[in-house]
Amino acid sequence: MKHYLLLILFSFSMVSLTAQEKHAICGTDDIHQNLNKTDGRYQNGYNETRAFLAKNKINKYKTVTTAAGTEYHVPVVVHVMHTGGAIGSNYNPSVATINALIAQINNGFANTFDDASIAGTFNGVNIPIRFYLAQRSDACAASTGINRVQVTNAAYVANGVGTGGMSDGALKALSYWNDLDYYNIYIVSKINGEDGYTTVGSYTAGYAYYPQLGGSYEQDGMVCLAFAAANPTSTTFIHELGHGFDLAHTFQGQSGSTCPPNGNCSADNDEICDTEPMLASFSCNPSGNNTCTSAPYAGGQWNYMSYNGCTDRFTAGQSARIMGILNSVRTSYKNSAGIDPPPAALPTVIAGPTINPANSSSNTDMGPEYVGFNSIDHTSKGFSFEGSGYNVYIDNTCNQSTTILKDNSYSLTVETSGNTQKAVAYIDWNNDGVFANAAPERIMSSNGAGGSQTHTATVTPPSTVVLNTPLRMRVMSDFGSNPTITPTGQLTYGQAEDFTVTVVGAPLPVMWRSITANLNHKNNIDVRWSTELETNSSIFEVEKSKDGINFFKIAMVEAKGNSFLPSYYNFEDAVNVNGHNYYRIKQTDIDGQSSYSKVATQMIHSNETDIVLFPNPTSGDLFINLTGLTNKQNKVMYTITDLNGKIWTKKEITVNGTATKVTEDMRAMPSGLYFVQLMINGKMSLHKIAKQF
Repeated sequence: MKHYLLLILFSFSMVSLTAQEKHAICGTDDIHQNLNKTDGRYQNGYNETRAFLAKNKINKYKTVTTAAGTEYHVPVVVHVMHTGGAIGSNYNPSVATINALIAQINNGFANTFDDASIAGTFNGVNIPIRFYLAQRSDACAASTGINRVQVTNAAYVANGVGTGGMSDGALKALSYWNDLDYYNIYIVSKINGEDGYTTVGSYTAGYAYYPQLGGSYEQDGMVCLAFAAANPTSTTFIHELGHGFDLAHTFQGQSGSTCPPNGNCSADNDEICDTEPMLASFSCNPSGNNTCTSAPYAGGQWNYMSYNGCTDRFTAGQSARIMGILNSVRTSYKNSAGIDPPPAALPTVIAGPTINPANSSSNTDMGPEYVGFNSIDHTSKGFSFEGSGYNVYIDNTCNQSTTILKDNSYSLTVETSGNTQKAVAYIDWNNDGVFANAAPERIMSSNGAGGSQTHTATVTPPSTVVLNTPLRMRVMSDFGSNPTITPTGQLTYGQAEDFTVTVVGAPLPVMWRSITANLNHKNNIDVRWSTELETNSSIFEVEKSKDGINFFKIAMVEAKGNSFLPSYYNFEDAVNVNGHNYYRIKQTDIDGQSSYSKVATQMIHSNETDIVLFPNPTSGDLFINLTGLTNKQNKVMYTITDLNGKIWTKKEITVNGTATKVTEDMRAMPSGLYFVQLMINGKMSLHKIAKQF
């Protein structure tokens, strides 16, 4: 069977056909075959993942049970790899454009996008995964989830990525976040020299990598043209995320005009039994029978993983495959805190172990490959193959954390594979910056028995534990012949990974996790929030504001009541207004006590001013871009204050025209969070900016 590494899509909805049609082609099998021949690291990771899926019987048609109401939120980072054009130009899409494409991805996964059949009907399935721009970086700084990089490489400026341009690896080396915690999306100017805007004939609109276990290939993610991002009805990004979760094309295995084999639907074609085999047609709604089945089309002509011009659905089998990948290969997404603002504090630093110099280039790849502890559900690789490889110590404390109760006991699971390995784990219960190599801080000590093994331990916080403070947990494994593994000592071939554990005694009714507000397909706003844990919570009230200061109640949502794992909620606001819409959640417990979430905002774009502040965080200049100004002379006032209310900058300017860019030097300001209050023609908006050195 052929497997594709780079997977290509087009969107006919944004293409105006001329005498010669404009469409994309799939020419990536040769690339995949070349990587199999030239890149042993790729070949190893790909083949190991296939074997893992087969061993665990995670196939295309297996049913995956998901708790009713459970929705998984995956952080994404959008790397805009532009060539110097202003924000909003062809190769440097605006914040509004990027928000729209994220909304469209979520519409596709939620089965709320209709582009093919009967208007107003949705004939696919709701896949319970939603994608949100990250609110913290992999360096644990505040982030918008949009990372703009001006690429000055001459080959990229001329031809983008691919043929005649930069290689995929060289491009991603300029900007890449840990793929265990984030899905990386790259928006590029051109692929193989074509940008889609000026193309006549065939062009490549995007490609993505199939998932590999534990971030074992450091070029994971998707690459798509800015041209595809510019169309709010494009399904390019939905298609590519399908590949990112291991879906193949519905025409997989086609050879010229010969249909793909489909004698065994679970092994041939795309290996999914409820997708019909078909040819790679470029028609929006092909007429007549499906050539490959000699029967009328059964919905495959509208499948996101086809090449047809108007696609709007995944099947139940495709959903099962995606959820199977989330629960086996991309498990770390489920608990990643990348969707949340940066934490107030991280655990006390404790030095990591070292590796025996004689084994520093070993490919035995020992180390913990899975860690499960309360809400932590982390799949990774070992020393040799995680990330860029040869990492004896991985610090996951920013994005992989959990909260537990003082008087409860919890199961710790650590999985290792290959050679016989010992597994040990520690928690710095007293937060003194030292792991004691004995109980109670040594919470696991398990000798391996050969080959793949699951190590388990029961963990109960001691009476002396420091409460309400992020504590460091270290999980280690090494070759079974290592006589003694110590927390900061030398490992033979293995690896250590750190996580954050917070212990609470008498918890608050609600510990907040995140809140987001995003436009959906109906131009309504989906308000979504999550909690870390809940104790005797009763009700949530959704509150709304136009100015970010004065809020009023618009809805009530029943709380879970008691939950010791993250819980997710949502409300659709259909009565939104042009401009900024601010939201916060008020929680009330059964005793009547209340608390509030942070504030989220979403803008409905019309004639109102579009405000973009970047970079965020900043270590120097802050740029304030204003577009859509409506007066011939516009009065703009802005004030920058810190969290204590101290005013650092207060200025007033007059803008002649519809747009301006203001530069404010923040170098002299201490690191921390600041509020930027803008008053434009009498209308106020409030923004949060992080300053760092």
